[in-house]
Order: sequence, then structure tokens, then C-alpha cells
Amino acid sequence: MSEVINNEAQGRFEINIGGEVAFTEYRMTGRGIMLPHTLVPVALEGKGLGGKLAQAALDWARAQGQQVLPTCPFIAAWITRHPDYHDLVHPLYRGALHLDDAELEEGLRDTFPASDPPTALRRED
Repeated sequence: MSEVINNEAQGRFEINIGGEVAFTEYRMTGRGIMLPHTLVPVALEGKGLGGKLAQAALDWARAQGQQVLPTCPFIAAWITRHPDYHDLVHPLYRGALHLDDAELEEGLRDTFPASDPPTALRRED
């Protein structure tokens, strides 16, 4: 499988397979790196390319010391499923992605693990 390249001239991460190009666009802003759009051609769907593009863009943002503004619905959904990247999301976008809620719920589960469900008491007559 082809590797992800950073096409800085076009502001996007790309994977080129047989002339078909899947990509995630990025734009540098004063607040961080905006990720506005991801496109995977129909011929390349189902190969995990969107996830590879998301991971490459987010790893690059981390290496740049930048927060991300995930305006692309695919990228936003990918981030919510990958807690290792939650810290990259700009505070303005955390609430929209419900990241604070998810982290709170995870913390509560770790602090107060579910116990065995109570069993019904049977009265002996």
C-alpha cells in the first residue's frame, strides 16, 4: 500500500494508489491546524485510507506543537474514537466533540468500577 505524503504545496496529506488520490486537507490558522475536508475516492473506499490520513495529519500536528480544529466530520469522528488524540483538539472544539464528557465517563468507570450485580434474595418459607 502507498504511503501518506505531506503535499505542502496543496496543503494536504495524500495517498496515491494507481492514479487515484485520497487526501485530507489542512490549513494553518492562528489557533492551530484546521482539518476541513477528507476525500477517499469510491474506488479506494474500505481500505482504511481515511484512518491513515487522519493519523498522519494528527501526528504531524503533534510534531508541530499545534492544536487541531477538526471541521471535517470524518476527522472529528475519527478523533472521538481514538483517545490518544483527544489532547490535540483545540478547546473551542472539545465540547462539540463531547470529549470532556467522554473523558469524564472514562474516569468515573476507572474510579468506580461496576460491581457484580446484586442477586435477588429468595425468601425461605
